Amino acid sequence: MSFPKARIQRFNEVSTCAPPPGKYDPKYDTKVKGAVIEKSKRFVEGKLEPAPSVTSQDSASSCSHGYNPAVTFRTPQLPRKKVISTPRSAIVRQTANTPKQPTPECKSKKRLDYEKEQNLVEQINELTRVHTSQLLDKDQELIALQRELAELKATLSKTENNHITDYNMMKQTYEKEIQSMKGRLEEVVMSATTSQAESEQLIMDLRNQVKILEENIKNCNSINSDLEYQLAEANINMIEMRNQYAAIEKQLYASKIHIDVMISQKKTEMDQFNATYEEQLQKVAVTAEENLDDLVNKMKTKLKILERELDIERVENHRDFISKIDSIADEVKDNVELFENRSSLLQAV
Repeated sequence: MSFPKARIQRFNEVSTCAPPPGKYDPKYDTKVKGAVIEKSKRFVEGKLEPAPSVTSQDSASSCSHGYNPAVTFRTPQLPRKKVISTPRSAIVRQTANTPKQPTPECKSKKRLDYEKEQNLVEQINELTRVHTSQLLDKDQELIALQRELAELKATLSKTENNHITDYNMMKQTYEKEIQSMKGRLEEVVMSATTSQAESEQLIMDLRNQVKILEENIKNCNSINSDLEYQLAEANINMIEMRNQYAAIEKQLYASKIHIDVMISQKKTEMDQFNATYEEQLQKVAVTAEENLDDLVNKMKTKLKILERELDIERVENHRDFISKIDSIADEVKDNVELFENRSSLLQAV
C-alpha cells in the first residue's frame, strides 16, 4: 500500500495573516499634543535630603539615603549663595498719602516670612557645612591616594630596577648557555657529519653486497631452474624406466609361460617317445631278442642326448632371462643414484 507524497513547503511559504518580513509598514496618524523634551541620563544628580542634624552625620542612616558619590566621583561644588533680601511686603513704601497702620494679619504674615527665611538660611548654612566637611574628607582621601600613588610609583621603580637587574643577569646567563649550546651544537654537527659519512659508506657497502646477493640469487635461480629441469627429466626417465620394467615383467611372465608350454610340450614328446620306445622295445623283443642290448643302448644314448638338449635349452632360456633382469636392475640402480644425487643438490641449494 502506497501513500501520496506531501508537498514540500518551506517556513516562509506558509500562508498566514501575518505579512512577510520586510513588508510590514504600519502607518499611524501623527497627533502632536504638545512639546516633547527628551531626557538624558548624563547629568542626573541625586536629590538632596533635608539638612540633617549634627548628631546624625556619623550615623548609617544618612549614608544609606541620597546620592552615593562613591559610584562616580565628582568634585563637590559649593551651593549657590542666595542674596538675602527683605521681602517686598516688608519694604515700607513711602507714598504721598498718609501712612497706614499695619494690620495684625500683615504682622503675622511678615513673621512667617521671616521665619521661613531664617529656616532657609539655616538649611543653607548646614548644607555648606556638610559639603565642606565632605570636601575635606575627599581632600584627605585624595592626599591618601596621592601617597599610595607615590608609594606605588616607588615600588614600581624598585620592581623595574629589580626586573632590569634580573633581566641583565638572565641575559648574561642565557648568553653563556647559548655559547655553551653553540659549542655543543658544533660538536654534535661534527659528530653527525662523521656519522653521516660513515653511514653513507656503510650504505654503499650494503648496496654492493645487495648487488652481489642479487647476482647470487639470479645464479641460484638459474641453477634451480636447471636442476628442476633435470629433476623433471629424471622423473620422466623414472616413469619410462617403470614402464620398461613393467614391459620387461610382462615379457618375463610371457617367457615363463612360453617355457612352461615348451616344458609341457617336451614332456608330451618324451611321453610319446617313451610310448613309441616301449612299443619298439616290445616289437624288438618279439622280433629280435638278440639285438635287444644294442637297441637298448642306442635308445639310452638318444634319451641322454635328448635330456642334455632339454637341459641346455632350459639353461640358455634361464641365462637370457637372468641377464635381462640384471641389466634392468643395473639401469634402475643407476637412475635411482642419479635421482638421489640431484635431490641432494637441490636440498643443498
